Amino acid sequence: MNISQMISEFIAKNFLQGQSQGFTPSTSLIELGILDSIGILKVMRFLEENFSIKIEDEEYIPEYYVSVERIESFVKDKLAAKTMSA
Repeated sequence: MNISQMISEFIAKNFLQGQSQGFTPSTSLIELGILDSIGILKVMRFLEENFSIKIEDEEYIPEYYVSVERIESFVKDKLAAKTMSA
């Protein structure tokens, strides 16, 4: 399962009651009310636990969590930075 699939599955299970019909990687999660501030915190915890990344407090920026595509990009950036610093 790739990053996008893992994030999509988590969001569908935890915020859409398992219903992913009409839900795509570009769906606007915040604009449609799928994610709110508490939801973003849950997604952040999921990302830290499942991708072994550390999300800093200053990275609690709603723009990073507007869609699965944007979250995936954020995770890939964090993983690349982690690899470069290792």
